[in-house]
Amino acid sequence: MADLNNIPIFPGARLDLLRPSSPAVYHQKEVITEVPRCRQLVHVLQRECIISVAGEGVALGREGPLTLFLVGTFYGKVYAFDCLVNNELFDKGGLRLLLENTKVLKVAFSCCFLSAALYTQFAVRLRNVFDTQIAHLVIRELEGQKLPERLTLFDICQCYSGSGNNYGWRTDVKDMYLRRIGDYWSQRPLTCEMLEFAADDVMSFIPEVYRRQSEFLEEHRLLPKFKARVEEEILVEINQEVKNMRGERIEAIVMGVLRDLDKQYKDKTMNLEELSDDQLYALHLLQYDDASKITPRIDKLKTDYIMNEMKAIENDLYTDQVMIAGRNGLGDDLKTWERHPDENVKNKARMLRQAIYTLILKEIGRRYSGFSVPQVFTELEKQALRSVTPVSSSDLNFDPFVLGQHWILVEHDIDQALFNLRYGHPHIQISKDFSNRLKTYENLDVPENIQMKAKLLLSIQSSKGTTYA
Repeated sequence: MADLNNIPIFPGARLDLLRPSSPAVYHQKEVITEVPRCRQLVHVLQRECIISVAGEGVALGREGPLTLFLVGTFYGKVYAFDCLVNNELFDKGGLRLLLENTKVLKVAFSCCFLSAALYTQFAVRLRNVFDTQIAHLVIRELEGQKLPERLTLFDICQCYSGSGNNYGWRTDVKDMYLRRIGDYWSQRPLTCEMLEFAADDVMSFIPEVYRRQSEFLEEHRLLPKFKARVEEEILVEINQEVKNMRGERIEAIVMGVLRDLDKQYKDKTMNLEELSDDQLYALHLLQYDDASKITPRIDKLKTDYIMNEMKAIENDLYTDQVMIAGRNGLGDDLKTWERHPDENVKNKARMLRQAIYTLILKEIGRRYSGFSVPQVFTELEKQALRSVTPVSSSDLNFDPFVLGQHWILVEHDIDQALFNLRYGHPHIQISKDFSNRLKTYENLDVPENIQMKAKLLLSIQSSKGTTYA
């Protein structure tokens, strides 16, 4: 083994510190809300070689608020910094210094959304991170997979340690709460159950998952590649250029896998059931309008895949309705499929999208404890709220919660568009559908502030020309 003290990637990491005779007991939990106590703990934690970090929030990301930040130690202690109660813990409390400290290694799981929330909401730039999700992907690539899929935290624990069984049932219970209570992590006071769930999120991957992954990466000389991928993970939801580069890298792999697939079945009929995991995932990632650029057979295979996906979505509408609202990218997928040249695909996608919007609007009032800021909703919930077409600010045809949230979201969208047009890229445009919606507000009894902002936005857009995004 190489001299671990000389590894340039993780200067604080020492594997010999990660071989305890028995697993850590991590029932020592402390909630921190005061700046003096936070500063005291930061001073102590900065002397650690390795800590684990995690974050809880509502639709956590660039806009979705981070409400609870977790730090775990190899001695079994969990510190829950309640940044919803006190948002000065990162600045005045010193947490920024800890997270930007390059001498302290932070072990995390799929840190892109946590990184984005820290950066946009608290001006914190994560440094020196060991991401267990990225480690898994790099290891799978070495084993021959070209497009390994991301795993859940539970599956990572199952794969690299025996601890997965300890968290399985609690993961199921937590997921049930999160599906039914959209703003679960914004509710206060924190309950013992919430703290247990949070502790699982920050302690489940240390020490065993981290130890096994880091040893494997070092043994197979994968650390430089891993370091680059972790840096990409940290920045992908912050920097659009990094996001584009990742997209281009994955797109090139997808096209390569599918071209090889077409050659493999050159004189045979292709069925979805015969495809490998890489080939199926490549089909999943492929945009349907790119499929025809490969061959007509790949185009047909992509259409078959879309139909299978819509059957699964339709089944979920009847068997697992709560899951639908949180499914990433579903609304965008359905909108894309509505432009498919096959009428069956087009009509099925439109029907499913309308059914999902109806379901979400029916249940959304139960998922949130009161009127909320737009940032807390999932993207699919936002799309459903935007689909509402009230004719007045108090249209009795709509649920009061849905109507109120609709107008809050509309104003948020207008504010964002005004900011982009005034201060963003000079060529940023609003969509034609959005513009047409704004024009209707001139003759409707909508909230006065929205009507005024809509007129201003249309005026600015008109002065820039009438082109649309």
